[in-house]
This record gives sequence, C-alpha cells and structure tokens, in this order.
Amino acid sequence: EMPKAETTNFPVSAFFGVVKPSGPTSMAVINDIKILVARSKLFVEASKVAKGKGKKVNPRARGEVKIG
Repeated sequence: EMPKAETTNFPVSAFFGVVKPSGPTSMAVINDIKILVARSKLFVEASKVAKGKGKKVNPRARGEVKIG
C-alpha cells in the first residue's frame, strides 16, 4: 500500500512532461499550466492561494511559480 502524503510536506517541486496538441503555441500551453499550478495548494503554499483568490494571476510575479 502506498504511504499517504502529509499536508506538512507541501508545497512540492515537480517535473513533468506535456504532450502539446498542434494548434496552440508552446507559450500559450505553458501560460495555461502556470495559472493552474499557481492556484493549486499542491505547488503553492495554502496562505498564498487563499490570498490570491479572485485576483488575476500575474505571470511575472516574483517568487510564485517557476515554469519553463
């Protein structure tokens, strides 16, 4: 049985691949993923997620989420 992760282990760093469909640019796909990750409690501290609810995510904000 797999051990369960404790919430004290968050936020996490991750490396994952994306199979991009033809059509959208790579940068458009990265920007979409960046918005999803920035709102996730898994990759960002819960206090930062709660603080940013209802606000537009600034992709150039320092110290938030690094994707590229």
